[in-house]
Amino acid sequence: MRPQRTSSAHLGAERQRLAANLTDFPTSVTLSKVHRSIRWLDQRSLRWQARNVKYILASEKYMGARFAEDEAAGGVARRKATMDELTALVRRSGEAAVNAWLDHPDKLQACRFAIAIIESGAYDISPKLPMYDEHESLVQWAQQ
Repeated sequence: MRPQRTSSAHLGAERQRLAANLTDFPTSVTLSKVHRSIRWLDQRSLRWQARNVKYILASEKYMGARFAEDEAAGGVARRKATMDELTALVRRSGEAAVNAWLDHPDKLQACRFAIAIIESGAYDISPKLPMYDEHESLVQWAQQ
């Protein structure tokens, strides 16, 4: 069984939620204050996906196999439990990264720093990453 794909409507709602959270900062830093928009977020996301598509597809194949094994061993409930656990893990990791960026008294400066990191391509999968070889091995496995 293939893993459940996230719908584009869900992704759009998630982006809106994240952007809305930007207005919760004590200094009311918003995307407009750093001259960015939801469209900018969407463009960056699509560009990252395009640059890293082989890794995305490999991870989808791996996760599909992992969820299929869970379902075969313990039914839909076990597959769902694994999905929920991994989703929570990824979300906590992402939230921790964002919180680390924004843990700065000058929220506007923190946002500018985060934007610089994003725009630099620092989150691309490249030979600079400590686990690059593992990513490449996953791609080779997925292409078999």
